[in-house]
Amino acid sequence: MKKRHIDASKEKSRRVVFIAFPQVALLDLTGPWEVLSLANTLSRTEIPPYDLELVSGDDSATIVSGGGISMVSHRAATSCRGAIDTLIVPAADLDRIAEPTDRSSKVLQRLARRSRRVVSICAGAFFLA
Repeated sequence: MKKRHIDASKEKSRRVVFIAFPQVALLDLTGPWEVLSLANTLSRTEIPPYDLELVSGDDSATIVSGGGISMVSHRAATSCRGAIDTLIVPAADLDRIAEPTDRSSKVLQRLARRSRRVVSICAGAFFLA
C-alpha cells in the first residue's frame, strides 16, 4: 500500500460540535470530548486535527448535566454558523426531561443539514428520531 503524503500546511482542523441539552449525560459528553482532545494533544501538529465546540441546545449559557454539574457553552446552537464536520448529540437523562421542543428539533435539524456526519451517543438517538 502506497503511503499518501499529507501537506500539513494545507490541512485544517475538523470542526466537531457537541450539542448538549439540559440533563445531558455527563459521561456521554465528556468521554468523546476527552478522546478527541487527547488526539489533538498526541498529534503534535501545528494545526490540531479537531476544533471542539460545545453548544447549548436550548440557548442557555449554562448546561446542567443530569447529575447536577453545570458547564458553560461556547455559544447557543441557534448562533452556531458555518460548516460542521461532525455533530455529536450526547444522551440526556430521559427520565428527567420532557420531549425535545419543536424549537430544539428545528435547531438540531438545521445543524445536522450543515454537518458531514451526525453521531449520537447512546440515547442521544432519541433527539435525532
